[in-house]
Amino acid sequence: MIAGALEHMRPQLIADQPEVLARHLTEAGLAEPAARQWLRAGQLAMSRFAAAEAAAQFARGMAALTGMAASPERDAIELDLQIALAVASAAARGFSAAVTEAAFERALALIEQTLGDPREFRIRRGLGICYWMQGHLTEAESVIIRPLERAREAGDAAAICFAFLALTIFCMWKGEHGKAEGHVLTAKEYYDPNAHRTSAAHTGTDTGCQFDIRLMLLRAFGGDPAAADRHQHAALQLGEALGNAGNRVNLMHLAALRHLIERDATRAVSLAERMAALCDEYGMAFWSVLAQAFKGAALAASEPARALGLMQPNRQKLELAGAFYLHPILLCFEAEALIGLGRLDEAERTLDEALSRAEHSGCCWWDPELRRMRAMLASEAGDVARAREELVRAIAIAEVQGSEAMRRRAICDLAGVPE
Repeated sequence: MIAGALEHMRPQLIADQPEVLARHLTEAGLAEPAARQWLRAGQLAMSRFAAAEAAAQFARGMAALTGMAASPERDAIELDLQIALAVASAAARGFSAAVTEAAFERALALIEQTLGDPREFRIRRGLGICYWMQGHLTEAESVIIRPLERAREAGDAAAICFAFLALTIFCMWKGEHGKAEGHVLTAKEYYDPNAHRTSAAHTGTDTGCQFDIRLMLLRAFGGDPAAADRHQHAALQLGEALGNAGNRVNLMHLAALRHLIERDATRAVSLAERMAALCDEYGMAFWSVLAQAFKGAALAASEPARALGLMQPNRQKLELAGAFYLHPILLCFEAEALIGLGRLDEAERTLDEALSRAEHSGCCWWDPELRRMRAMLASEAGDVARAREELVRAIAIAEVQGSEAMRRRAICDLAGVPE
């Protein structure tokens, strides 16, 4: 048998290229060893951060399992493959992709059959991120909250940490910044860097990095750029030291978003370009699209035509990938570019769509800026009364949310509107 001969005669080849043995085992109909070798091949590819290649190999491992009779052993192999496929797909195609969601959902279904597996909450966190990036906040919260009481009763520090860290970002997107702050600080109380360092292997994001990157966003909204800088530096530095490309690009995308919150176009463009370069190096197509959309958003005020050329096609690609969590934000910057080009009717329709999406999804954290942009549109159309009304509304929403940066901008704009 070719597979057996390869294992005995070419052990180094099999160690370096397990996919060679996997192919022969698959052709021979040996389901279990074939699936295990495809798993090894994918893990080896992920060690090089070749996410697309790894995802394809994990998928072939899943296909090989169809020839294996149902058993606990089969379920255990499938669970390892589904977790690995979810993480690789998240890096290559994004958390919102259907294949990423399906892999996390199947992994959760499998792991719920075995009580006490410490990977359960890491899988739940990954699935919650899928739903969040799809713009489904209710579903994202549900998958995290349901088992939280069980984790507390069991004193499962890792599960409690992962749950509250996930809830932080969901609350932030709803504009509940005070609640988000409480959640991230609660999560930090339960964090053990030695025990929880493997989280990136199960969800695609490192827990230690996520504390600082979330606090960075909260400080940006709170109008404290110096504190945001400190947290951003700490998160990116740790991400660089850990070396996981998927984790690094996730951190970069939130750091670039922070600069869009603060309207620091220069730094937003710089981070978007660094993010795009990393994506191109490791074949992470979804994140590359997002980087281009962010670059366009940063240019909305200064180069509106170029901004639209970057934002609109890449936003449509994000839609095709099922990613809607940033649409109110990107549509807001598109509207700003349209206003700059004098295309006021298009800008109004774009803002209407953004507010509708925010209301439907619950992703309301950008509402003060959407109202401020409506005021800009009204001013361009000569409707001073409406401009004042929208700015007063923006200030009120920002105060409720605890978004000091957006409150200050709206107040500044209001001061410039004639009585």
